[in-house]
Amino acid sequence: MVIRMAEKNNDKVGSWDSDIVILKPTIILGQGVQDVVVSVQREFSKYEFSILFKGNWHDAGIFLVTNEYIVPEQEVEQASVDYLESIARLRTEQGYNVVAHSHPFSSNTNFSLDDEETINSHFPCSLLSNAQGRIIRGNLLVTISEYPNGKLSIPVKPENIDINVPTIAVEGLEKIKKKPKKNINKVKTVETMCI
Repeated sequence: MVIRMAEKNNDKVGSWDSDIVILKPTIILGQGVQDVVVSVQREFSKYEFSILFKGNWHDAGIFLVTNEYIVPEQEVEQASVDYLESIARLRTEQGYNVVAHSHPFSSNTNFSLDDEETINSHFPCSLLSNAQGRIIRGNLLVTISEYPNGKLSIPVKPENIDINVPTIAVEGLEKIKKKPKKNINKVKTVETMCI
C-alpha cells in the first residue's frame, strides 16, 4: 500500500505520494522478547507494567523488536502505570523506542484511548500484552510531515505479530542416516505352512 493523502483547496484536489510502501504491517519479536513480557506478567499478575525494547524498520512494513530491553522506574496499579523516570529520555538518548505494556484484566484486550494518546503517539512501535503476558496487539507510528499532526498510527493485527523462533544451523546432519525399511513378506507360502 502506498500511503496517499488528498486535500481540497478551492475545489482543486491535490495529492502527494509519501514514498512509503507498506505491504502488510508486521512486527517481528526477536528471540526472548515474548519470554521477558510473560515473566514480568507472572511476577505482577494483576498489575499493568511497562518495558522498553529497542527496534528498527526493515523491509517494507516490517518492524523488528530486539531482545535488548530496560525496565523503567514505575509505580503500577491494576489499570495504570506511572513512570518515575522519563521514558522520552530513554527513547531519545538510549534508543529504547518500543514500549510494551500489559492489560492484565483480559485475555483479549485492545489499546485504550489513553494508550493511543500517551504511548502509541510517541513510540515507533507499541506492544500490548494480555493477562497471560502474551503480546496480542501492536501499533506502528510513521512520521509523515504532510499528514495532520505529522504522524500516522497503523494498528497491527494479532496475526501480523510474529514471534521469531530461532533457526539454528545444525552441523553434522549428514552423519545421520535413516535405516532402510526391511521388506518383510507377511504372506506365508503353502510349503512353509505344511511343514
